[in-house]
Amino acid sequence: MTFEKEIVKGFLQALGWSRYDRNLEEQSGMYGRKWIPDFTFYLNNDKNAKEIILELKKPDHKQRKVDIEQIEAYMKLSDCRFGLYFGEKLEVFYLQEKDGKRSAVSVTNIDWTIDNEAGANFIELLVFKGYDRKRLEDFCKENVELNTFIRQWKTQKGQQKLYEAIIEHFALSPEMANTLQSVLKFTILESPEIIISSQTTVSAPIKTDSSKPHQRKNFDFSMAGLMKGDVITFSPTGTKVKVSSRKHISYKGKNYTLTGFCKAFLPEEMRNSSGAYQGPRYFEYKGKSLVDIRFEREEKGFDNPEPLMPKEGDKIFCVKVGKVGRESLYERTRKHWKVRYDRARQATHVFAVVDGIVEAVYIPQVWKRSTGSRVGRCEFEGVEDVNSEYLGKSVVDFYGKSQNPCLYINM
Repeated sequence: MTFEKEIVKGFLQALGWSRYDRNLEEQSGMYGRKWIPDFTFYLNNDKNAKEIILELKKPDHKQRKVDIEQIEAYMKLSDCRFGLYFGEKLEVFYLQEKDGKRSAVSVTNIDWTIDNEAGANFIELLVFKGYDRKRLEDFCKENVELNTFIRQWKTQKGQQKLYEAIIEHFALSPEMANTLQSVLKFTILESPEIIISSQTTVSAPIKTDSSKPHQRKNFDFSMAGLMKGDVITFSPTGTKVKVSSRKHISYKGKNYTLTGFCKAFLPEEMRNSSGAYQGPRYFEYKGKSLVDIRFEREEKGFDNPEPLMPKEGDKIFCVKVGKVGRESLYERTRKHWKVRYDRARQATHVFAVVDGIVEAVYIPQVWKRSTGSRVGRCEFEGVEDVNSEYLGKSVVDFYGKSQNPCLYINM
């Protein structure tokens, strides 16, 4: 595993941990045991002050119980609070003391994926320059507490206990009690949407098939139907920023992730001890939180689109539009299409289609022929139907292999 070790050593050196600076030791055999940690982090060049232990596995390794026992043994023997498992994932462990017993508990699992904000947030806690043991410990404790809460919710006993406590506290009627019980059948899942802060907020429960564990994907602007050039607002200060890519915003000529912007510009009184922020919660579009917009779109099926089932009598004109453009989605949808005017003006609905999915629905009010250099083309003026049941539906089967951006349905 020499190659993997060299890669990890380079990574740690980039964070400021290096054997040349005597704050990192490789393969220390000090315990006189068969198991030896791959890397040990120190502070102040003091080998008796161990900060973090790292155990390295190959990327295709599948974690086993013995791996966890191994890292726990290192942590206990060296009285080291923090342990890192580097293998098919990055897993963080914290040495917790409870009822006089010490055990290594899992804090968080981070996948090796590009633009993983959870990973980026954690790695920032490991940078040697500015490293703060208390900040890392707060991060671990808060995550362990949250994970415990989630596990309790996932058990029937935990849900029943909460159900009984709420009924007793609010003296609910039998009808309200039945409604509450149906709500408590939902499961709160571990999700990037759960934010840890001094005022912890947990997303609304998500209904799911318990036989298929659900992991929410990291946020990108397409999940909220936003495109490059759209303007969103940083809620804490009212600052306007522009979407510059699927995961970045632009402000004063510099690009930021949503989390990165929070770290740079969040008012002091809103900051938390861990320094970890769930970026989308702090931004809004047209007065609505990006998280709420994402949930609404998921409820309408944007994340798992169903085929379009047009209603009888609905005459639909579809146009493919790009994800990126200088104009708004409405402006890109409504004008300069090379179609027959007499046919297009019969449409009761116009769909803006992005990647085969109905992104927006407009009800045309006026149709007219384009003028000037656009002679021979058509355009309309209309109003958006933000509650249309057609939103999020797939029209891929209707288009088939056609390269024509325009499509008629029921016309």
